[in-house]
Amino acid sequence: MRRFVEARGARLMVGLQSSDEKLVEHLQAERVPFVAFDGAESYCHLYGAHWTPDGHGLVAERLLRRLSENNITRIDMHPASLGTAVR
Repeated sequence: MRRFVEARGARLMVGLQSSDEKLVEHLQAERVPFVAFDGAESYCHLYGAHWTPDGHGLVAERLLRRLSENNITRIDMHPASLGTAVR
């Protein structure tokens, strides 16, 4: 998948709904940027384990931070991001 993505001028990044130790070790060894969404509040499995609104907030914060760390977007371009006001 990485070759496919990079052949098209993009960069592979991975979002993990929950951490998987072996996968995390592999991603680190391959220097693939990733973010884990462990702890994001979700509804019970009766509803398919979808994130709650608060869970989506946590996921968005972590994702935006990781995108910013990889120079894909900048946090300061998103005034409502991460609960901070941009000055």
